[in-house]
Amino acid sequence: MVARKTIQNFCAMVIYAIVSVLVMPSTAFSIAEVSVQPAVIKSQAIGEQLTVEVKITGGKGIAGFQFTLSYDTTALEYISVKIGDYLPFDVFEVPPKASDGVIRYAVAAPRGKLSEKADGILATATFKVLDKKKSIIRLTQVKLADGNAEEFTSKIKKVSESDEPDPKDTSEPKDSVDPTTSDPTKTPTDLKLKEDPLALAKKWHFDSYDVYESLTGIKVKIDADIGEWANVPTFIGVQNETGINGSGPKRSFEEYAGGKWIGPFDHTVAFKMTWDPTAIYLCLIVIDDQHQNDDSGWNGDAAQLAFEPTGKRTKGLPLFLYNVALSSNDGRVIIDNQQPAGGTGGLQKADVAIARDESQKKTYYEFRFTAKEMAPVGMSQFKDGMEFGMGICVGDGDNHPVSQKGFKGWGGWFPHSIVFAKQAEKTGLVKLVSTKAVSVEARGKLVTTWGNLKR
Repeated sequence: MVARKTIQNFCAMVIYAIVSVLVMPSTAFSIAEVSVQPAVIKSQAIGEQLTVEVKITGGKGIAGFQFTLSYDTTALEYISVKIGDYLPFDVFEVPPKASDGVIRYAVAAPRGKLSEKADGILATATFKVLDKKKSIIRLTQVKLADGNAEEFTSKIKKVSESDEPDPKDTSEPKDSVDPTTSDPTKTPTDLKLKEDPLALAKKWHFDSYDVYESLTGIKVKIDADIGEWANVPTFIGVQNETGINGSGPKRSFEEYAGGKWIGPFDHTVAFKMTWDPTAIYLCLIVIDDQHQNDDSGWNGDAAQLAFEPTGKRTKGLPLFLYNVALSSNDGRVIIDNQQPAGGTGGLQKADVAIARDESQKKTYYEFRFTAKEMAPVGMSQFKDGMEFGMGICVGDGDNHPVSQKGFKGWGGWFPHSIVFAKQAEKTGLVKLVSTKAVSVEARGKLVTTWGNLKR
């Protein structure tokens, strides 16, 4: 294991459990049917909002789903997709991606929580009517996952031939196929990746994961209760280059010093970012079956972060470095301002909150990086269009077996900006944009028993 002063591993722990990579057929005998209702859209008043439901029947015991909807862009304008009532509370969503008449959406329940009913609404999609004519909304590429992250057999209910548009209607969507499936560079070939139920969700969320656009408009309270983050875009289980020089296969977890990764519930990282003129906020959700940290800011389960403040991300530029962890001995939040912005004190207690939910096997992190903290590089306040480089490295260690204690691997986002050597050119790019995320009322926050989480 590389010594602390040698590695200087910066890791940002993020765990946000989401949809499955459904690569193996399910052993279930039942077949679920998925449909969109209504599928045929007939004359509607222009400007009116139209809501359709993606429904499931015969699918009890489902843990996650993904689907593609295609629609006629000359007749309808996409507004939103929202989770339905079928999966249990506290689900994880990949924010929907809509372009050229195609909507992609994926959702999963936390580990151990399955649908208790056979029939229900997976999601609802809302559109604005642009033209009074008949058109069809089609379901394609539906996948369901059971509790073992295996594919639950399903079929799509076909639209009746009598409901098809008139032959003269040429509004058929052109793009009903996910273009990423034809790109061999985006198809996992490593067998271990087939165990990861987050990889496909990651691919759906972004065509290229090297840029994160940080939205604004969310009021964040640093308390590790992440309910207000629900509508902020999430990067989940990102596959990073492996090997000291990036010569290895892309993986969401890189083993180190004898560490063994047994699947996404052994360690998976997700992150979100938002901002306002006074601060940048970072949320990490880390799924991990064991939390192990013996009072170290890096050796064990810990988050290491690297910032390249100019956004140029070229070789040799200085990095701001911060290490943060939750002690598994006494529950203290450990803050190691390894290399804060020049002339500042770095992160303070009020800037960091961490909570472990042992029942859900998740650790939640919230960070605040103030404009004052970045002031030495001229950031008196943050504003639309600003860019900076960032690396997130969330280390993993397990108490059992004892051979897995310490720093035994990592996941995150561009972690090689931190491990092996500090390298500004290996950070990802964060862009601050003026787009506002939708706030969540207090009543919509995660239901948690904080007395148990903070023990």
